[in-house]
Amino acid sequence: MLENLEPLVLVGRARFFVLLLCMGGAAWLDLKDRRVPNGWWIQWSKAVMFLMAIDLYLRGADWTLWLTASALFAWASGGVLGRPSLADIKARNPVDIIVSIWYGISFVGFIAGILKHLDVAAYQLGFSSNDPLTCIDCDVVSIETAASLWSELILIGAMLLLFELAWRMRLLHGGADAKALMFVALTIPNWIGFENLAGAPTLLPPTIALFIWSGLAFLLLPVWMLLKNAREGNLRNLRMAWHAQRMDLDDVPHKHVWLLEQVAVMPDGEERIITSMRPQRGSRSEEEVDAVINELKALGRHQAWVTAKYPFLVFILLGFTPLLVLGDPMHWALGWMV
Repeated sequence: MLENLEPLVLVGRARFFVLLLCMGGAAWLDLKDRRVPNGWWIQWSKAVMFLMAIDLYLRGADWTLWLTASALFAWASGGVLGRPSLADIKARNPVDIIVSIWYGISFVGFIAGILKHLDVAAYQLGFSSNDPLTCIDCDVVSIETAASLWSELILIGAMLLLFELAWRMRLLHGGADAKALMFVALTIPNWIGFENLAGAPTLLPPTIALFIWSGLAFLLLPVWMLLKNAREGNLRNLRMAWHAQRMDLDDVPHKHVWLLEQVAVMPDGEERIITSMRPQRGSRSEEEVDAVINELKALGRHQAWVTAKYPFLVFILLGFTPLLVLGDPMHWALGWMV
């Protein structure tokens, strides 16, 4: 069966398999320790770079496309390796000098790619009416293929920038979430090899499609919490039951949760337990959490409302199933609206 598959389809399926393994392990690490070491992304990026190189080779990429792809990995590497500054270079740190040279060579290829492929790509996308493919004795098919590949790489770059900005602006609260989405963008730049089983057309890049499906999976969390609290008999407080759960106070310090209850002193001097919908701003230290727990116990409490720190990586992993089975969510959304 495998011998009948096109090479690019094999590469696409290998990419999806690598991505599934990497995200599965990253989600487990995030659930276990609430962090994913940078070494995890570095190790798996080797497989991604290898598959990208095979893809570029099979599609006949020129030197500008190779260096444009190198620029993408150089940019993404800043999230795990850091980006060298002028001070680092002046200090003659060998690693920083090598990385800076990598940046410089990749940037040259990126600019050369713009000069070589922008006109054809703009014409293909309908942004220009000037046909640049009217040359004599030139391979129009190769030129169009190269321009399409260049557009694909530029789109990856736009997504890398989008996810990094979302992280810097705190729209994505976890660095691991931003790194994961950047990793996805580099791993599956197109739908080749893992088209959805329903055979529906695709409009969005697979990375954006996965992000949307992951967000929709996150919306199932309130349903899960209501079912969990119904089973445990905690539905009397619906204001809390859709997003929080009751937990023994002795277990709170050992779990990745936010404590939603605390003791407050009223104007008349009475101590009262306050239950909040949202955790307080900023993270409490272990000593602060212990102090709140002791105050609650002093008022006779043995349990408190908490909300778990669910890592978004888990929902990214859950988004793989609808991505593979249903494909692009935009297709289904447009179908429902028409």
